[in-house]
Amino acid sequence: MMKFKPGFVFIVPLIIALLIVGGGLYGVYTIFSDKSPKATSSASPSPSSVHNPFPQSTPAPVSSLPPEQPKTPQDQGGPIEQPSNITGKWLGRYTVSNPQACNGESGGWTANLVDNNGKLSGSFESDGGGGNISGSYAGSQVNWSVGGGGGGISFTGSISGNTVSGSFQGQVCDPKEAPQATSGGFFGGKQ
Repeated sequence: MMKFKPGFVFIVPLIIALLIVGGGLYGVYTIFSDKSPKATSSASPSPSSVHNPFPQSTPAPVSSLPPEQPKTPQDQGGPIEQPSNITGKWLGRYTVSNPQACNGESGGWTANLVDNNGKLSGSFESDGGGGNISGSYAGSQVNWSVGGGGGGISFTGSISGNTVSGSFQGQVCDPKEAPQATSGGFFGGKQ
């Protein structure tokens, strides 16, 4: 085993400390004297121009463009266009979602609506039956029912332009398996 003299143990850490401090002082000196080595970059060759196989025509002057069409209230986030009168023939489809025994059943419907200042009347036919309509229409909301006496169908929906969508609640779809009333969604359009 090698033995060190007592002075030697003191000198080695002193030399290491001086090297660390000296390196730090040299770094401070180079920063303040701006004598640090500068990175040199080799200039890369500039890309050569490539012929565009899809040349574009010169844009038309602004004066020859067609005038911009005026914005509608819908374009500017305003109210959705409403028909001036919903009177007429409407056709659509319905889909049953409840009860589970009848889930997914669907069919077509036709309504001949007559709007008299927000009061609806007319006739209704569907794959499940038909009858006379009574209801109301205000803003974009429409509500009508067909038939009565517990065997009728009621529709609640929203009209946007010449389309309507919403939900319905109606007659029992299967008295043995599902004796409760059906419900689901419907949609349609004005013809």
